[in-house]
Amino acid sequence: MYKILKQGSCRAFGKTIDKRALNKFYEIPAYCIYLEINNRKILIDTGYSNSFYESTKNFPERFMRYVTPVEKNILSLEETFRLNDLKLDESVNILISHFHPDHIGSLKELSNNKIFASERELSLYKKLSSVKKVKNAFLEELLPKSFEFISLESTLKSEEFNEYFEEVYDIFGDKSIYAFSLFGHSPYQFGFYVPEYNFFYVADAIYSEKNLFLDDKLSKTLKMISWDKVEAEKTFQNMKKFVEDFKDVKIIVTHEVFEGE
Repeated sequence: MYKILKQGSCRAFGKTIDKRALNKFYEIPAYCIYLEINNRKILIDTGYSNSFYESTKNFPERFMRYVTPVEKNILSLEETFRLNDLKLDESVNILISHFHPDHIGSLKELSNNKIFASERELSLYKKLSSVKKVKNAFLEELLPKSFEFISLESTLKSEEFNEYFEEVYDIFGDKSIYAFSLFGHSPYQFGFYVPEYNFFYVADAIYSEKNLFLDDKLSKTLKMISWDKVEAEKTFQNMKKFVEDFKDVKIIVTHEVFEGE
């Protein structure tokens, strides 16, 4: 089984997410995914938390509050689990797609869990100046103080799906969950493909599923704010090839919310 969980939200102008949206502001949920497979419990990304406001008290971090107006009084991840009849404990494995606030916002609640993330991305972000960290949406204060993790790049590299993605990792070595390189939006973002449930979580490689299926190119807004515009467009085209061959796969994005005009 798997469940898509809403963990906080922010507000954004619709056209910045999808050109088919109405000319108004929308509440943009941050989604994460809980699943159980091969006797493992897994959470993909962690959504927002009230830690966002604790980590943006001072400048330059405070600037993030204006760029991304995040809702206040967000339920803890544990409460979200409980409301969905799930139990959050140390047996839940955590997969992080990339290190932006809406994906690591609740990570402080999970410092005792087994966490998988890109070592290259975290290392790169930590070397940036405080201003560049904020410019690239990295709030280091969201990380637990005793943050230890398993590098996604150290898991089993796979030759499957290499015709679509430059790097593919069979995370647990049993073909239950693959990490696909979706570089561009962030330096080393990964998406996660789960064959048994036939879903592909693409995080923020796109902001709207419509962009992938109805457009020839990555949305201008997303391309503009990407870490690497060339890589972001390349990832978009790779994803299009993948869904052309895997027509029944369910695409799950982090912020899908509204209908167009």
